[in-house]
Amino acid sequence: MDLLEGIKCDLVNENVNLANTLRKAKILASKLQLQEFKDWVKFELEGYSDDVELPSYRIFPAQNIGTFSGPLQSVARNVTLPTSNLPEFVKSFAEELKIHSGIGQLEAMLNSDSESFQKKWSQEAIILSRDSVKMSGNMVLVDAYQPITKHIIAGIIDNIKNKLLDFIIELENSDIDINDRSRKKETKKQIRNLFKVNVYGDNNYVASGENVIQSTEQVNEGDKNSLLDYLRSLEVSEEDVEKLSSALENESPSKKGEFGDKIKGWLGNMVSKAASGAWKVSLEAAPQLIIAALNKYYGW
Repeated sequence: MDLLEGIKCDLVNENVNLANTLRKAKILASKLQLQEFKDWVKFELEGYSDDVELPSYRIFPAQNIGTFSGPLQSVARNVTLPTSNLPEFVKSFAEELKIHSGIGQLEAMLNSDSESFQKKWSQEAIILSRDSVKMSGNMVLVDAYQPITKHIIAGIIDNIKNKLLDFIIELENSDIDINDRSRKKETKKQIRNLFKVNVYGDNNYVASGENVIQSTEQVNEGDKNSLLDYLRSLEVSEEDVEKLSSALENESPSKKGEFGDKIKGWLGNMVSKAASGAWKVSLEAAPQLIIAALNKYYGW
């Protein structure tokens, strides 16, 4: 049985754990010489660190449950905490449940006897929230957590299986030789695009050749600062960021889906910089990253 067929069979076999299947995918990523695929498999196996952006299938609306303590050893448990008045640092954490754990840990949780799990608030977050979240009787917040149900964990695992299976099927249909170590540039681009579309979807883009994964999810419609901060995260120079800021202030699109001349000129300049190596993003990824961000900003 070849590697693609083996991975595909594992993904539809409920008795094979996903961690083992991802190890096979690690071998495939090496054969394909696709760094983005290698990184994705590594993060799914080992877990995502705080400085790596999570895929959307690992982010959920959060519920926050608190425990309050008061005079005479009084305690109020299982209190749902509002998030609207929380300090910004805590609010950004409290409004989203982010699951960073590797697949091995998630599968162990899914197979355990417990029906739900907890993601604890830090003591810093609890202390900073005490003035914003209060109860009568001089009771103060002493503990808080986000509940994680088994259906959330099962959903993450199912998502990973489906995305990997879609990618494998597309590879098979493309007739790409996974053992060809001297494949042409066009074939490498084809593999990268198949991975990007099937694993990250339409709203996520891979900055190829730079060993980083970038997402446009942080860009908000009409929020210029979020757009400019996103470009800074792509290592766009401050000079170019300021030029785009000026263009956005002085020009509006003539119609939906069509940039104005100033924006087109700026975009062309950035693509030229990518081609020359002056901007450390691949020529292939550069227009996708920028256009996706501008589309999010304009609400298209």
